[in-house]
Amino acid sequence: IIQNKLMNKRAKPGTKTNIKEFMIPILEVLYELGGSEKGRKVVDLVGEKIKHKLKDIDFELNNCGKIKWRHTAHWARLHLVHKGLLKKNSPRGIWEISDKGIEYLKKIKGIN
Repeated sequence: IIQNKLMNKRAKPGTKTNIKEFMIPILEVLYELGGSEKGRKVVDLVGEKIKHKLKDIDFELNNCGKIKWRHTAHWARLHLVHKGLLKKNSPRGIWEISDKGIEYLKKIKGIN
């Protein structure tokens, strides 16, 4: 079986953009959009914010056929939910920053 050149099962550690690079931009985008938005739009805007950090491997397809950097953004969202920085009970498909997330962002970015 010939595997599609763009599809790799896993990126070697350190070869793709680290998940941490997505977290603050996700919070920033949600804050800038008034607190909540459809996940697809958030991911698109985060991609614009961090495009200078993305590596070639981030644009490859993962084993599920999804673009790696977009998939990583979704994992970053899950981490932010677990930290309480995004709301966990948002409507399906909607990402929402929590009060804790707003305070955290203000603290690290010096926003009033």
